[in-house]
Amino acid sequence: MFNFTRGGAEVYVAAAQVIHEKKGKIEARPFVSKAIIAGNESMKQMLERRTILASFNILVPELYSAINACICEQFIPFAINNDAVLNGHITLQVLDDIAYAATVLDIRGFPAFNFINDMRTDGKHAYYVDFGWDLWNPGKHPVDNAYRTLIKFVEQYLHHLKDTVVQNYQQNFQNLSTQSP
Repeated sequence: MFNFTRGGAEVYVAAAQVIHEKKGKIEARPFVSKAIIAGNESMKQMLERRTILASFNILVPELYSAINACICEQFIPFAINNDAVLNGHITLQVLDDIAYAATVLDIRGFPAFNFINDMRTDGKHAYYVDFGWDLWNPGKHPVDNAYRTLIKFVEQYLHHLKDTVVQNYQQNFQNLSTQSP
């Protein structure tokens, strides 16, 4: 395991991998360990938010364990930023996943701050990985925080796809608006 580094206001994070043999092949399973500074109550809230997002079909990393204020889960390698764009990790599917997450956050009233920083990608899909305080809990009314963050990101890094992203968001919003909470 690598040294723990500050991963935000609430956690220290370290990445590692388990190497094992499966059917005669050596496999590595990378994971991330998150030590929750505020303890088990904060971890419980994070796990609740994680469950809520997953229940809305937002992809989250596979959870391996959560005990003693420490969460171990699947490692998702790439931050969603300009480097990911330049290195080809932001595919149309990844962008669709990000737009879908934005729609769910907004329609369910999550006043998330800069949600894109709370997501990562494996180059195939985007995953929500940070369930800390800045995600908050669902609200009673829709908001547009995630939409504004999404559009800012697309205008900055993928401006040629803005119309597609806006259409995806609007279609997702329409589809999700007809579903009961």
